[in-house]
Amino acid sequence: MPMLQLSMDHPEKLYLRGYTGEVYEESAWKKADDSTYINGAPLFSTLHKQGFYGQTLIANAAAATQTAPEAVSLRITPADACREYLYTPYALADTSVLDPLQIGDAGVIAGYSRKDSANESESITVSYLPGSLPTWYTAELALADAESADTAVDYLRLEQAYSDYVNAHDRQLSEEAASVCAELFGTEAAERHLADILNLVREKLGDGYAYDPYTDPVLYAGDEDVVKAFADIRRGGSVHFATSAVLMLRYLGVPARYVEGYLLTAEEAAAYPAGEDITLTTAHAHAWAEFYLRGIGWVPFETTPGYIDQNEISQVTAMAENARTSAGESPLYAQTEVVYVSGLHGSANSSENARKPLFFWRNEYLLFILIGIIVFLVVLILAGLASRRHAFQKTMDTIRKAKDNGDYATAISLEYAYASMLMREASISDAPGLTQMKSLNDEARFSTHTFTDEQVDMAADFTDIVVASCLSSWSWWKRWYNHWIRWII
Repeated sequence: MPMLQLSMDHPEKLYLRGYTGEVYEESAWKKADDSTYINGAPLFSTLHKQGFYGQTLIANAAAATQTAPEAVSLRITPADACREYLYTPYALADTSVLDPLQIGDAGVIAGYSRKDSANESESITVSYLPGSLPTWYTAELALADAESADTAVDYLRLEQAYSDYVNAHDRQLSEEAASVCAELFGTEAAERHLADILNLVREKLGDGYAYDPYTDPVLYAGDEDVVKAFADIRRGGSVHFATSAVLMLRYLGVPARYVEGYLLTAEEAAAYPAGEDITLTTAHAHAWAEFYLRGIGWVPFETTPGYIDQNEISQVTAMAENARTSAGESPLYAQTEVVYVSGLHGSANSSENARKPLFFWRNEYLLFILIGIIVFLVVLILAGLASRRHAFQKTMDTIRKAKDNGDYATAISLEYAYASMLMREASISDAPGLTQMKSLNDEARFSTHTFTDEQVDMAADFTDIVVASCLSSWSWWKRWYNHWIRWII
């Protein structure tokens, strides 16, 4: 399904940032609360009056160090993409689509798009600096040499104020997220360089985690926090990798945020000549983390398998090493040398030195222990079955509530997810109506369309067809097992 159409002067790898999540609560990303925006109003009013925006930080830094490449043009035309936000590139070089009255920079509100007077389309044309992290890192290293220049002094003064705000608001963690990170990284405060932190997070999310954009949502429908569930399931889409990466970075002391938008890969961009229309579909929808690189601003941080650009990582690593060697000491803004300290989130009390009570063994205790083990295992099995039954009923209740509340898009997506899971279990490759249901599911997930009772009924009918196919293909034993043990039907 077409979501955006692009026309680029300089076809290249491109992250188009849409929604930006700042606060993680109850397994969901949200914008900062009203009090945060109210307190930040004086700062952002001052910054915006001087042309300093979070979205233009990279371009401002390059201009301050006179390392800016020539800006290129990008035309973006929305199709079925969400219209609440504009989808803008990193290193934005103009402020024409930005709202000077907006507090914060969590997304560019679509109300500030510019319409084409000729056809009244919703296309916007923006300019940005071409290149990616290696290009931006060049500007960062140049700050070390130009920090006393007038242009750099003015820029760094504003960047310092913005950086203070970022450090105060974009390193916060929920209790559940901090607990998961504590299990992975420990609770002792540790000093680490940024490069080491980035590598550490990539390693953690590359250790046994699998990218599966079609992971059954039912697996994440329980009461458990999404990050905790992801750590247990170790399979998920880009939203799970991005969320975990952001929270890990925050736990380790690095300001980070969650981003949803669209990604055009370098390989895809290479197939288009300059100026030719490029259509981004639902396959380009993506989520990623971004962290604050001091002096440069927000930059994307990719951890989803298959999307990590090893060539880009190698270039930046080599540049950092060369800068360290030639300078003889750490440049002020060479972030691979800045040390971050992870916060303490409580520590367990050690019981190593506790006195052990005397215990006199009697042979008959063995029988009691065996009985206790059997009872424990029986209770554990029954608890597991009850938990599965609860999760199944909760999923069905969620679908019913979505229908009752008129949230038809959610109901359709959950119906399709449940039916897809059953099809995999029964090795059903082509159920009647599958093509139409896939199209309806894509529309429900990636558009803002209004859905009808008939479309919801169609999704429910498709689920009934899949359930009937499963029951007819399974033996009586498998039907009993999948209902009473696994609780999937």
